[in-house]
Amino acid sequence: MTTIPNMLQENVDYELIPNRKDHWDIRILKGIFVETVINFGVVRMNEKTGIMNFDFNLVYSPDEDLKTDNIDLQKHCGKILESVLIGATQNEN
Repeated sequence: MTTIPNMLQENVDYELIPNRKDHWDIRILKGIFVETVINFGVVRMNEKTGIMNFDFNLVYSPDEDLKTDNIDLQKHCGKILESVLIGATQNEN
């Protein structure tokens, strides 16, 4: 199994939950964004920079002031996406 230092773990740091649109939402289970629910939109590779870009939606947060432009939330969602993608590629084998 591939591991990255400080990589988040499904069902420990976050959990996948089905939504009403046949997609998946993600509930954050630990840290400063606990109980916040997000889902990812477009994930794409920027060919010029080699950096992956992604969009996400804030479905729910107990913090009424939390918005998607929060840099710490963006970084945390990036770590969740990293974990989801690595988990998905390892489950293919």
